[in-house]
Amino acid sequence: MSHDDLVPLDEAASVLAGVDGRTGAAYALKVLDGHPGPWARRRIQARLRRLSVLADHESIVVPEPRLVRLPDGRWAVRRELVTQSLPELVASTGPMHPDEVAELEATVSGALDAVRAAGLTHGAVTPGNVLFRADGSAVLTDFATGRAGTDDRAGLAAVLRFAAGRADVRLPRGGPIVEFGPHRPARRMRWVIPVGVVAVAVAGAVLIARDGEDEPARTSNAGPVVSSAPAARLAVAPPVDRGDVVELRWRGRAGLTYAVVVTPRGRTPQVMLAGRTTSFEVRVEPDLPYCMTVQGTDGTSFVKSDPVPIRTADCPA
Repeated sequence: MSHDDLVPLDEAASVLAGVDGRTGAAYALKVLDGHPGPWARRRIQARLRRLSVLADHESIVVPEPRLVRLPDGRWAVRRELVTQSLPELVASTGPMHPDEVAELEATVSGALDAVRAAGLTHGAVTPGNVLFRADGSAVLTDFATGRAGTDDRAGLAAVLRFAAGRADVRLPRGGPIVEFGPHRPARRMRWVIPVGVVAVAVAGAVLIARDGEDEPARTSNAGPVVSSAPAARLAVAPPVDRGDVVELRWRGRAGLTYAVVVTPRGRTPQVMLAGRTTSFEVRVEPDLPYCMTVQGTDGTSFVKSDPVPIRTADCPA
């Protein structure tokens, strides 16, 4: 598997984002702490292979069944990019409504039933391991090794108390499958990269060229080089506002990776990876004005559109 530069989602670069060059799907790479030796890597990969039987469950996100070697020599596991956790959701919108808590219980319980039916345990059912996809659906991720006495149902109870706004959350015991490096919780919506790294984020999207064996680590740690020349302009078609979704389409040359900068009125801009497609759907709040800008790069040159106002938003040039 070959890589270009990676997109850090936190200051410690312990979680990286990328875009599959063949499918356009965004994914996450979670970096292993330290430099595990061959025995440790074999143990981790054996666990990942056991978890792969759950890969088709709609409410479970498991890593791919092998480790990825990064250009700087570190090792990581790759999984679907789902960036908003339950703690982030509660912090931004407050405790969930009782009906939402009941729906969350049904989703996580169903996931745990599938885990148990496969003869496995999760071992680390915590609020931070319940994530939300862009469509609002909850998923369970970040499995642990588990150990005797670990109770996934106790973890579920802790998740539901947290979702309902209860402060007395006791987390279940259990060791993680791998220890990841320091991670600073992301303050972002689903599928979002901090706007402060947008140029690097688009330039550094991971492009998967082919399947194969992991390549040796490259010695250079240099980041993507983006031209300092004024950015060319992308042409964006008139947006289609469908109430809770805005459809964007634009024209751009082949080989570019795109992101959409979304700025709700009075709020912080957010950046959403679009990949190599020239269309994108942005989930929005009905009646709230937005400014949206499309940006693209091939790693050396950078292009962007004029700001696109949604619902008479006043967008600075």
